[in-house]
Amino acid sequence: MLCLGLDSGTTTRKGLVLDLDTGKVLAQASVPHSFIEGLPPGHVEQDPRIWSDAAEHDIARALIEGLVIGLAQGMNRLIGLGIEARELHITGGGAKTASMRQIVADIFGLPVIGFKMIEGGALGAAIQAGWTYCETKGEPRPLEKIVKSAVKTDRKTRAEPRKENQALDVELRGRHADLTRKLASSGYL
Repeated sequence: MLCLGLDSGTTTRKGLVLDLDTGKVLAQASVPHSFIEGLPPGHVEQDPRIWSDAAEHDIARALIEGLVIGLAQGMNRLIGLGIEARELHITGGGAKTASMRQIVADIFGLPVIGFKMIEGGALGAAIQAGWTYCETKGEPRPLEKIVKSAVKTDRKTRAEPRKENQALDVELRGRHADLTRKLASSGYL
């Protein structure tokens, strides 16, 4: 059975066709944005000006770091519930950039790895659509089996947390938490 997955992301619109029986992606398409030229082989970076024409690189990086710190606070809640991670898997537009993977690894303090299929939203939609279709037709398939056959990590994208950034990341997380408390107590959140 073939399943179509569509993802309208913040950086591109993507689609793919998944063969549910084999887990192979048969076709995919996206509308790409421009990327920085002249980077070493294997590196793909978006120009931060795409995200905001008015923002300088440092402002864009600070925004990204703030978002990632917010995600890390969510992880802290999971850790408080007894759920721990040894490695993070990253998908979407940010997963394409080595700098984004490094920011996530540094802030979370965990290794980060991307997927071979970068368009995880579209792939996830195709997997969910196929699994649901099989369930409603009375031909159930184990979701775990579908996921295992379709979802593969790309070891070349691995980023390890850098020890030299640990102190800065602790400081940034503290400043973020303080600012969040101040905004919340003032009625802005």
